[in-house]
Amino acid sequence: MRDAYAELGSFGITAIGINGDSLDSHQGYHEELELPFPLLSDPTRSVAGEYGVLKPDGLRQERTVLVVDKNRVIVYREQGAPSVSAILDGVNRYGEQLDTGL
Repeated sequence: MRDAYAELGSFGITAIGINGDSLDSHQGYHEELELPFPLLSDPTRSVAGEYGVLKPDGLRQERTVLVVDKNRVIVYREQGAPSVSAILDGVNRYGEQLDTGL
């Protein structure tokens, strides 16, 4: 996501990272990797649970890219690290569905 941040931003997509690690951990990771987007902490994993990205043990999250619109509707979801083109294709498909009323 770091390397695709500017490109995604040009399409109106704002990237953030979120996981259950501490804010202190995030700060070091953020600085080390020079991330252009914020990292949020979800120590209770409530956000991960809401978006269905918890592993079966309930203690860790699956690495997942979600694009969520301003109404909290998931418009794209993919486990792992999808390419920017895959993310944009998924977002575009969602937009086409809205345009056609599907």
